Amino acid sequence: MGNPRGDSPLFSVLMSTYNRADRLPLAIRSIVKQQYPHWELILVNDGGEDVSRIANSFLSKRITLLNFEDNKGKSAAINEAFRHAKGEFIAYLDDDDQWLPNHLRTHFERYDLNPEAMFHHSDTHRIVLERDRRGNEKEASRNLLYDAPVGFRDFIARNRITWLSVTHRRECFAAVGGLDERLRILVDFDLWRRMAARYEFHHIPEHTGDYFIHRQIDGQMTGLVRKDPLAFLYANALIQRKAVPPDLARLHSEELSAARQKAYVDFLTARAEEFHSRGNERRRNAALSLAAKIRGR
Repeated sequence: MGNPRGDSPLFSVLMSTYNRADRLPLAIRSIVKQQYPHWELILVNDGGEDVSRIANSFLSKRITLLNFEDNKGKSAAINEAFRHAKGEFIAYLDDDDQWLPNHLRTHFERYDLNPEAMFHHSDTHRIVLERDRRGNEKEASRNLLYDAPVGFRDFIARNRITWLSVTHRRECFAAVGGLDERLRILVDFDLWRRMAARYEFHHIPEHTGDYFIHRQIDGQMTGLVRKDPLAFLYANALIQRKAVPPDLARLHSEELSAARQKAYVDFLTARAEEFHSRGNERRRNAALSLAAKIRGR
């Protein structure tokens, strides 16, 4: 693929945004401040408020803004961004997270040392920001996330790396078919799980980005997981249904079976509670009966 910047490989940064105009500028600024200069940002506005003023304020021809008329979800937005990406390498950043200036440089140096590598992930800090009644945010806590090497086995039941910590060669995305547009949550877990079934993941033990959790004064967290736990459980069950390569299926058969069973039972149990809250006891009992049958296998 042609590289508009000559011999230095280009990183295509894929980002979707939806009604986060207050946080988006900080995320973009962290890209602009990268010590490695050969990047492009493909930003997809996923049917939210207009962000053209924000994108244009950086006066950079390396930023491409695409707009969806309707909200289609992160998977559709990132897939669209990939279709416009020109880079040899793909990177990701959410619209409310930030990279440190060393992120792309650190990853490029590792690819330069190991040209056969397909996928790298570095360390991330999880920062909880607490908003007071005046709307001001301050850091409440900080801890290191996912600071260890991982392989397919680590992704059988849960996610092990952050969205913002990853770079990979562009062919990895195409080889697994991109993001699953049926999912609006756990899209990163699903993508890494499918990639880990094909490629070796190389860990970079350096802190290169910050993942933010926003907490209100009453302790409530932001995020789809907390707003809609049933959607979270459904997505996990859908992911667990997916086939894995036969060699991995044989090697990890017991763990895969246990993770699949737990995902189904957790979803059906939560579904039963929802039916109960609606007064639909017939469907509640049916969901619990199916959960018991699966648990007994």
